[in-house]
Amino acid sequence: MHPTLEVENLSKGYGNHLVIEDVTFTLQQGEIGCLLGPSGCGKTTLLRTIAGFEDVHSGEIWMEGHQVASQGFSVPPEKRRVGMLFQDYALFPHLTVFQNVAFGLRSTKNSEKKPRVTDLLSTVGLNGAADKYPHELSGGQQQRVALARALAPKPRILLLDEPFSNLDVALRERLSMEVRHIIQEQLTTALMVTHNQQEAFAMADKIGVISGRRIQQWDSAHTIYHRPANGSVAAFVGEGALLPGIVLDSRRVECELGILEGSFSSPCPKGCEVDILIRPEDIIHEDESRMKAMIVHKTFRGPNILYTLRLSKGSTVLALVPSHHRHQIGQKIGIRPEVEDIVLFKREEACEIDMIDTIEGHQFQLHC
Repeated sequence: MHPTLEVENLSKGYGNHLVIEDVTFTLQQGEIGCLLGPSGCGKTTLLRTIAGFEDVHSGEIWMEGHQVASQGFSVPPEKRRVGMLFQDYALFPHLTVFQNVAFGLRSTKNSEKKPRVTDLLSTVGLNGAADKYPHELSGGQQQRVALARALAPKPRILLLDEPFSNLDVALRERLSMEVRHIIQEQLTTALMVTHNQQEAFAMADKIGVISGRRIQQWDSAHTIYHRPANGSVAAFVGEGALLPGIVLDSRRVECELGILEGSFSSPCPKGCEVDILIRPEDIIHEDESRMKAMIVHKTFRGPNILYTLRLSKGSTVLALVPSHHRHQIGQKIGIRPEVEDIVLFKREEACEIDMIDTIEGHQFQLHC
């Protein structure tokens, strides 16, 4: 069986300016993929190219074993059997919910249309809303209508463009899980784009982190978080700091936190100078510990406080501590490193990171 979607060495530009370059990834039947990256990185352009709204500069796009795009060749969007869920939902205000969902079924027999729409409205939890108009619905309900409309013609792949960006945080988190369940229930393959890593983690089986016009890593959320392919991925996914260190042997590395022992993310010979990725959860607050660090910044997050801590020799790390431990800036607290999976990069690789400030609410600190 062919993959639902194959993108091979795809590049797309406008004039002499390349937006995406040499992008390759695959989605199998029933998988949900996500293109994750900051605004302006090219992820929406890539999605529009897959949909057929943009021509390719070079490379190929295949769907279920059939080529749909290459240089100088493009199957029209309406013949690709692609569903699209837009950021603004794009519902027809003069049509009822039923009519909006049925819009994509114009070539379907009337006897088959009503059962399909009714079934989808039930699936998305809008049983009693068939005769309502979009302006009578909440933002979350409008999104459900748009999702039902996109799924109605049973597309080979569903494309979602920043589908939760217009919703508040609480609704966004809940709906992302519900939408994933609905897509899986319909046995649909899907690809979404977002700049929000939490949405990507909640929705996707595979995530492609885009930086520098390319997909830096295409993998599961767990692997991308715990085994980032390079410093750019580490900087964008999650929070953390890079500490300089030196490899002692195949399982031990020394840094300002002491000697850390565990499995390395990539092999590095003895004596190799590296930067070690330290996540906030790797730093345990422990009053009795002999290792002390000074609080230089704190961010209250409800159940937790994210502390920025300066170590004795000047490096800083992040620590996520339960918020009932209320420490003040300038105070020294006891800490203990607990790092089992050691993510490290050779010094020259780590220093290529260009995203070191706060990005979409998460922090990353770099010391080169």
